[in-house]
Amino acid sequence: MLVNHGNSVISKYGLEDLVSYELPGGIEKRILGKCRLSISGTEVNFFVAHLSLSKMARIRQLLEISHIVKKSERPFILAGDFNTSDKSEIESFAKSLGNGVQYQSHDTYPTWRPNKPLDYIFLSKDFELVRSYTSKEKLSDHLPLIYEVKLK
Repeated sequence: MLVNHGNSVISKYGLEDLVSYELPGGIEKRILGKCRLSISGTEVNFFVAHLSLSKMARIRQLLEISHIVKKSERPFILAGDFNTSDKSEIESFAKSLGNGVQYQSHDTYPTWRPNKPLDYIFLSKDFELVRSYTSKEKLSDHLPLIYEVKLK
């Protein structure tokens, strides 16, 4: 089987304490990546994920991600390809992350005619979302999702 997906973090801030968590379910191995960065002296946990296409596997993965992120004692950002445009699935997941978690959706898939929001960025209540948008850069089959945020 050829697997063609991945996770990455590009940051102007130094990345520290890189950790990978193996997620449950599905035929293809999926992970949740975590790193710590310091933004203006505040330690922030940044998570990145690429979830399964299978709803059953994805539900287990979302539950595991929620458990891991909720243990975070720092402000957090969670970004990735969640492979679902089901509003109720995403809203339920956002609520499981805790009070004040915010996100916005944009159509990011496919790049040639975006009509599905599959990619999301979730912010802990410690952040103010300044704006969110997609770039027209075609770096993959998904448009890049961009958030401009600042710590409260």
